[in-house]
Amino acid sequence: MTAELKQIVASRIDALADELITVSHDIHAHPELAFNEHHASELLCNALTSAGLAVKRSAYGLETAFESEFNGTGAGPRVALLAEYDALPGIGHACGHNLIATSALGATLGLAAIRDHFRGTVRLLGTPAEEKGGGKELMARAGAFDGVDAAMMIHPSGINLTTMPCICVAEVRVEYHGRAAHASAMPHRGINALEACCSHIRRSRICASTFRRLNAFTASSRMVASRRTSFRILRPATSTFAPPTSRTWRG
Repeated sequence: MTAELKQIVASRIDALADELITVSHDIHAHPELAFNEHHASELLCNALTSAGLAVKRSAYGLETAFESEFNGTGAGPRVALLAEYDALPGIGHACGHNLIATSALGATLGLAAIRDHFRGTVRLLGTPAEEKGGGKELMARAGAFDGVDAAMMIHPSGINLTTMPCICVAEVRVEYHGRAAHASAMPHRGINALEACCSHIRRSRICASTFRRLNAFTASSRMVASRRTSFRILRPATSTFAPPTSRTWRG
């Protein structure tokens, strides 16, 4: 992209600043959880159609996903811009998905202003359920990224980063089954499922602490490392009379 075309894109985005900020604030004020981002999805789709771009709602089998695509003057690379807009339970848009969605919207509208000056295709994908549910994976399986040469998005942060190494999250559910016994008369006959559960959690934390790097990034010329393992015990013990016979943890 030449400096002149880049300036056209930047000027177009600047001209839309008030509208884009309004969209961002609106999404932030109406947090919606995974697969239920109806307000945000409709808001973004309406902004696209108002700008004269075609929009496919409920794209790739997800009700709150959408797609808007336009071509340049000829064949070339297809670049996907990704918009996220789901919130976190209880705390809303703490990850700034309102900014991610609005940035993707602004970039798309800016590039549309120079569609007669580049070869290739721009595909905006509204991708729900980033926080939980694997929305992008479901869309990928349905063909959302077929023919895409590159996919791009931004993520807000309190610091500037050129790269963001991170790890994925896998959730597992483990059930422990013990054996009931009288805690006073025959404690030796019992097997406490809660103790087994807690022991597993302790060992898992020790294991996690030995990893050389779970999540590290460079900030202000120094390396900041973070290690995190999370667990939740489901159905905790409610009686001290007998050893718990069944306990579950999820982590």
